Amino acid sequence: MYLSSITGNILNMKLPAVVSGQKIAEVEPGTERGDVIAIISVGVSSLVTITILILGNFVVGEALAPILSHPVLKPGFDNITPALLGAITIPQLIKVKKLAITPIILAVGAFLLIGPDNFGSVQSYVLISVMVVSVGVAYLLYKRSSLNRKFRSM
Repeated sequence: MYLSSITGNILNMKLPAVVSGQKIAEVEPGTERGDVIAIISVGVSSLVTITILILGNFVVGEALAPILSHPVLKPGFDNITPALLGAITIPQLIKVKKLAITPIILAVGAFLLIGPDNFGSVQSYVLISVMVVSVGVAYLLYKRSSLNRKFRSM
Protein backbone atom coordinates (compact mmCIF):
# COMPACT_ATOMS: atom_id res chain seq x y z
CA MET A 1 0.00 0.00 0.00
CA TYR A 2 2.84 2.39 0.89
CA LEU A 3 4.65 1.78 -2.39
CA SER A 4 1.51 2.27 -4.45
CA SER A 5 0.67 5.48 -2.59
CA ILE A 6 4.04 7.18 -3.02
CA THR A 7 4.57 6.28 -6.66
CA GLY A 8 1.42 7.37 -8.36
CA ASN A 9 -2.21 7.01 -9.20
CA ILE A 10 -3.53 3.90 -7.43
CA LEU A 11 -6.90 3.69 -9.14
CA ASN A 12 -5.72 4.18 -12.72
CA MET A 13 -2.22 2.67 -12.62
CA LYS A 14 -1.57 0.34 -9.71
CA LEU A 15 -4.95 -1.38 -9.35
CA PRO A 16 -5.15 -2.44 -13.02
CA ALA A 17 -1.60 -3.79 -12.73
CA VAL A 18 -2.61 -5.85 -9.69
CA VAL A 19 -5.76 -7.20 -11.38
CA SER A 20 -3.84 -8.09 -14.54
CA GLY A 21 -1.04 -9.70 -12.57
CA GLN A 22 -3.48 -11.84 -10.62
CA LYS A 23 -5.30 -12.89 -13.80
CA ILE A 24 -2.04 -13.79 -15.56
CA ALA A 25 -0.82 -15.78 -12.53
CA GLU A 26 -4.29 -17.35 -12.20
CA VAL A 27 -4.57 -16.65 -8.47
CA GLU A 28 -7.54 -15.50 -6.42
CA PRO A 29 -7.50 -11.99 -4.87
CA GLY A 30 -7.34 -12.05 -1.08
CA THR A 31 -5.35 -15.25 -0.85
CA GLU A 32 -1.71 -15.41 0.24
CA ARG A 33 -0.58 -16.07 -3.33
CA GLY A 34 -2.83 -13.27 -4.58
CA ASP A 35 -1.27 -10.87 -2.08
CA VAL A 36 2.25 -11.82 -3.22
CA ILE A 37 1.30 -11.25 -6.87
CA ALA A 38 -0.29 -7.92 -5.90
CA ILE A 39 2.92 -6.78 -4.19
CA ILE A 40 5.04 -7.83 -7.18
CA SER A 41 2.62 -6.12 -9.60
CA VAL A 42 2.69 -2.84 -7.67
CA GLY A 43 6.49 -3.02 -7.47
CA VAL A 44 6.89 -3.58 -11.21
CA SER A 45 4.32 -0.89 -11.99
CA SER A 46 6.20 1.55 -9.73
CA LEU A 47 9.53 0.75 -11.38
CA VAL A 48 7.99 1.31 -14.82
CA THR A 49 6.48 4.61 -13.66
CA ILE A 50 9.78 5.83 -12.23
CA THR A 51 11.68 4.75 -15.36
CA ILE A 52 9.27 6.60 -17.63
CA LEU A 53 9.47 9.72 -15.46
CA ILE A 54 13.27 9.67 -15.47
CA LEU A 55 13.46 9.14 -19.22
CA GLY A 56 10.82 11.78 -19.82
CA ASN A 57 12.60 14.27 -17.61
CA PHE A 58 16.07 13.83 -19.03
CA VAL A 59 15.32 13.04 -22.66
CA VAL A 60 12.12 14.88 -23.49
CA GLY A 61 12.54 17.50 -20.77
CA GLU A 62 15.92 18.65 -22.07
CA ALA A 63 14.58 18.89 -25.61
CA LEU A 64 11.49 20.85 -24.52
CA ALA A 65 13.23 23.21 -22.07
CA PRO A 66 14.07 25.90 -24.66
CA ILE A 67 10.56 25.75 -26.11
CA LEU A 68 8.82 25.88 -22.73
CA SER A 69 10.92 28.81 -21.53
CA HIS A 70 9.99 30.93 -24.56
CA PRO A 71 8.64 34.40 -23.61
CA VAL A 72 5.37 33.74 -25.48
CA LEU A 73 4.57 30.79 -23.15
CA LYS A 74 5.77 32.48 -19.94
CA PRO A 75 2.38 34.03 -19.01
CA GLY A 76 0.75 30.61 -19.22
CA PHE A 77 3.28 28.99 -16.91
CA ASP A 78 3.10 31.94 -14.51
CA ASN A 79 -0.62 31.27 -14.06
CA ILE A 80 -0.61 27.50 -13.56
CA THR A 81 -1.28 27.72 -9.81
CA PRO A 82 -4.27 30.09 -10.10
CA ALA A 83 -5.69 27.96 -12.91
CA LEU A 84 -5.41 24.76 -10.87
CA LEU A 85 -6.84 26.39 -7.77
CA GLY A 86 -9.71 27.78 -9.82
CA ALA A 87 -10.46 24.40 -11.34
CA ILE A 88 -10.53 22.83 -7.89
CA THR A 89 -12.40 25.67 -6.18
CA ILE A 90 -15.21 26.55 -8.61
CA PRO A 91 -17.12 23.23 -8.25
CA GLN A 92 -16.96 23.59 -4.46
CA LEU A 93 -18.20 27.18 -4.62
CA ILE A 94 -21.12 26.17 -6.80
CA LYS A 95 -21.98 23.26 -4.49
CA VAL A 96 -22.54 25.38 -1.35
CA LYS A 97 -23.22 28.96 -2.36
CA LYS A 98 -23.75 30.23 1.21
CA LEU A 99 -20.17 29.34 2.07
CA ALA A 100 -18.80 30.82 -1.16
CA ILE A 101 -20.10 34.34 -0.63
CA THR A 102 -17.74 35.30 2.22
CA PRO A 103 -14.38 34.38 0.65
CA ILE A 104 -15.32 35.85 -2.71
CA ILE A 105 -16.40 39.18 -1.23
CA LEU A 106 -13.35 39.36 1.06
CA ALA A 107 -10.85 38.44 -1.66
CA VAL A 108 -12.30 40.78 -4.29
CA GLY A 109 -12.63 43.55 -1.70
CA ALA A 110 -9.01 43.14 -0.61
CA PHE A 111 -7.87 43.17 -4.23
CA LEU A 112 -9.79 46.37 -4.96
CA LEU A 113 -8.66 47.99 -1.71
CA ILE A 114 -4.98 47.12 -2.04
CA GLY A 115 -4.81 47.48 -5.80
CA PRO A 116 -3.39 45.18 -8.47
CA ASP A 117 0.12 46.62 -8.26
CA ASN A 118 0.61 45.91 -4.55
CA PHE A 119 -1.61 42.84 -4.20
CA GLY A 120 1.11 40.39 -5.28
CA SER A 121 3.34 41.33 -2.35
CA VAL A 122 0.63 40.71 0.27
CA GLN A 123 -1.51 38.02 -1.34
CA SER A 124 -0.30 35.29 1.04
CA TYR A 125 -1.47 37.37 4.02
CA VAL A 126 -4.78 38.08 2.30
CA LEU A 127 -5.21 34.36 1.57
CA ILE A 128 -4.64 33.35 5.19
CA SER A 129 -6.92 36.13 6.46
CA VAL A 130 -9.70 35.20 4.04
CA MET A 131 -9.37 31.54 5.02
CA VAL A 132 -9.61 32.27 8.75
CA VAL A 133 -12.61 34.57 8.37
CA SER A 134 -14.32 32.14 5.98
CA VAL A 135 -13.92 29.24 8.40
CA GLY A 136 -15.34 31.43 11.16
CA VAL A 137 -18.36 32.39 9.05
CA ALA A 138 -18.89 28.75 8.03
CA TYR A 139 -18.81 27.74 11.69
CA LEU A 140 -21.38 30.39 12.57
CA LEU A 141 -23.62 29.29 9.69
CA TYR A 142 -23.30 25.71 10.86
CA LYS A 143 -24.20 26.59 14.44
CA ARG A 144 -27.19 28.68 13.34
CA SER A 145 -28.35 25.74 11.17
CA SER A 146 -28.27 27.93 8.07
CA LEU A 147 -26.61 25.21 6.06
CA ASN A 148 -28.81 22.60 4.44
CA ARG A 149 -28.99 19.10 5.89
CA LYS A 150 -27.08 17.52 3.02
CA PHE A 151 -24.01 19.66 3.68
CA ARG A 152 -24.24 19.25 7.46
CA SER A 153 -24.00 15.46 7.14
CA MET A 154 -20.76 15.54 5.12
